[in-house]
Amino acid sequence: MDKSKLKILAGDDHLLSLRLLTRQLELLGFSPPQTVSNGEEVQKRLEQEPFDIVILDWVMPVKNGMTVLKECRAQAKFAGVAFLMLSSEAHAHMVQQALDAGANAYAIKPVNQAALEEKMNVVLAWLAEARKNVRQA
Repeated sequence: MDKSKLKILAGDDHLLSLRLLTRQLELLGFSPPQTVSNGEEVQKRLEQEPFDIVILDWVMPVKNGMTVLKECRAQAKFAGVAFLMLSSEAHAHMVQQALDAGANAYAIKPVNQAALEEKMNVVLAWLAEARKNVRQA
């Protein structure tokens, strides 16, 4: 899978976090993500164009990342989209809550390069499997 061709949408209300994430993704060989600053904007952008990966901060204004994740996972049209949840919270129950809601991976902010690479590899493996299953169906 060509990482540079994957479309990524990142939602975070902290501009500095989005800039850092963009740089880290570029260093990993991904194209720069499209960025928005709240959950409502994430959903609007998802309705306007397809994305392969959505990176969500849990705590955002207007609509938080967990709400966006749950609402997207409830719609079949987003079944093939991978979601990476970001949060400054490292509590095991929050990680499990995000995974149970449909996140493919969870990373703790601030995310260092090695941790982001590990989580993006999980996301890539899920995407490859999801696409293989679609081709076989």
